[in-house]
Amino acid sequence: MKITKNQLQKHIPLHTKRLLIRKIQMKDANELFKTYTSDTKVTSTTSWSTHTSVDETKKFLQHCLDKWKKSEEFNMCICLKKNPSKLIGMFKIKPTEDTVSIGYVLARRYWNQGLATEAVEAFCDLLLSFSGLNKIQAFTDPENNASIAVLKKARFNYSHRLPKNIIRPQMSSKPRDSIVFSLHT
Repeated sequence: MKITKNQLQKHIPLHTKRLLIRKIQMKDANELFKTYTSDTKVTSTTSWSTHTSVDETKKFLQHCLDKWKKSEEFNMCICLKKNPSKLIGMFKIKPTEDTVSIGYVLARRYWNQGLATEAVEAFCDLLLSFSGLNKIQAFTDPENNASIAVLKKARFNYSHRLPKNIIRPQMSSKPRDSIVFSLHT
């Protein structure tokens, strides 16, 4: 059973001990640009280029909102619970019939504090509560050791390697491998 926006919206915003995760809004563009979309260190292993203007971030957010309307992908802002106006990253859910792929990104200032793991664990617990979902997957670059560590802490297991399947513009103009981690129900 494919997860729909109606199912997901019943649980959003999602609260954790330190985080509030909510649906993105166009008004988030300035904060996201300032916080991480313009940071080359943060975007070094992403599948999208570092943003050079707020307009790029606005276009990205509009693309995300369009995907949400079609139930193709659900992008959410990760905010600090104690300061909900402080956006520190994003979390993405991409559903298929019986699998969900997740992705996440955090501003550099918030790395190595367990916040990514907290967000991943909370969403995985929620997603696994939906009937018909068999597997949650995450794709990462083989050199992204921090993301690999987050996934392992969140109970994901290495699944397989996808050779030359994605371009990571900050790393190379040629397709790079991805490694896939899975969490099964």
